[in-house]
Order: sequence, then structure tokens, then C-alpha cells
Amino acid sequence: MPPPRLPSVTADTPRRLLADVVGIARRALAGFHRWVPLTGVGWAAGLGLLVSVLLGSVAGWAEFRALAVGLALALAGAVLWTLRPAAYAGTLRLDTTRARVGDQVLGGLTVTNPGHRRTLPGRVHVAVGRAQGRFAVPGLGPNESFDDAFQVRTSRRAIIGIGPMTTVAADPIGIIRRTNEIAPRIDLYVHPETVRLETPRLGFLKDVEGQATPNLSSSDVTFATVRDYQPGDERRSIHWRTTARTGQLMVRQFEETLRAHLLLILSLRPADYDSEDGDDR
Repeated sequence: MPPPRLPSVTADTPRRLLADVVGIARRALAGFHRWVPLTGVGWAAGLGLLVSVLLGSVAGWAEFRALAVGLALALAGAVLWTLRPAAYAGTLRLDTTRARVGDQVLGGLTVTNPGHRRTLPGRVHVAVGRAQGRFAVPGLGPNESFDDAFQVRTSRRAIIGIGPMTTVAADPIGIIRRTNEIAPRIDLYVHPETVRLETPRLGFLKDVEGQATPNLSSSDVTFATVRDYQPGDERRSIHWRTTARTGQLMVRQFEETLRAHLLLILSLRPADYDSEDGDDR
């Protein structure tokens, strides 16, 4: 029976072991933070608790022991305070998802208690771009709802994310902060400011939906009458049945249709679009 092979030790072994230890520590911290979402104040309180325990037990300082007891009670109270956050169901809505620069879009939210017990007063947060809107929610009975409205000002061309709407459960000291998404994000598209152009009747165009005029034309859509052939008329305009009946060449006449036409010019140079407000006209 051959002897068991021992793992080889190289110069990179300590580095790999350190990387493994760091990875395990990161995963452990991530799991701990998922169950106990500490804020900056919470991490400072935890670090202070460890330091106080070490100094109180090693150096025997009664002051640090008392500080450790106070910090431990604060952490335990924060955990109990946020252990059962309010279970809400929510919806977000906007009057429109497309607006122009300068418009004010009206939005609303609905928070519902889907449980069988009355909830305590709480609050929900709604992200509006980079800002945060905070809404106080009163205590709700089973299947009761709370409605509120808000306005979104559009000052520049952009895509503004409205939401998600989240519930926030935090203790009074701010050690733990639990958030839960209850409504997805809605995108508000803000388009550049537009200017309505006047539409005078600039020319004539053959068009079925145009406005008919009393003027006659040799080439259009709506047939009107026939007339005698004149030198220069197109042969394809000759009405052969009338020509055969009268014995002389006759050509068709049409009613002219009037329609305004516009010319839209779009620049393809990126340098022509320097303003984010869409004021380049």
C-alpha cells in the first residue's frame, strides 16, 4: 500500500490560505449583514462593544464593563425593535410615463396591509431619481389601504426612475435599518421641449386626403371633366372613349388637392446637441 501523498507546499500557499480566509470572512459578514442589517452607527456600536469587553476583562476597568453592558442592551433592543417589520403591499402609479421639460407629472402610491393583524404606524420611501421621498403610513387594519400623492418636476431631459417603493424599519437610535421592496420602479421619460410650428398652405401635392380646390389640373387624383386636346398635353391623359364618341381628341381634367407640406431637418453632428435640456433649436 503506497503512503498517502501530502499536499505540496509552495511559495504561493500562504497567499492562497489568506485569500481563502478573507473570502470566508466576507461571506460570513455578508450573511450576518443580511440577517442583522447594521448601519454605520451599528457597526461602531459593535466595535465599541468588543473593545469594551476586552478592556473590561483584561484591564479590569469597571467603566468599560458598564459601557459594554449598555452597548449590548442597545444592540439587543435594536434587534427586537426591528425583528418584525410591517408587511405591506404597495403600488406606484404615474399619470403619464412621458413628459416634456418643464412639465409636472402627478404620481401616487397605495400601501395596503394584506395581513390579519393591525400594523403599527410606519413609513415608506420612494426613490425619485437620486432623491428620496418619505411618506408616513398610519396604523392599518386588515386589508386597509393608505393613499398619497406626489409631484415630479422635470427640469431637464432625462429618464427619471420613480421607485422602487420600500418599507423601512429602524430603531430610534439608528443601529439597525431593514428595508423591503414592495413596489417596482417606473421609468419617466422626459423629452426635450417642443415648439409647435405654424402650418400654412405652402404648396400643392397630389393626396387623397388633401383639400379639394376649384382649380383644374392635368395630373391629380380626383377626376373632374374632359377638355379638348391642346399641343403639349400628355398622350396618357387622352380619354379615348370620349375621343371616339366626339371624333376629336379629348383629355382628362382633375381637381387639384391642396396640402401643406413641412421639411424636417435633423442634424447628425453630436456637437449640435451640447445642452442636456434639449434647448438646441
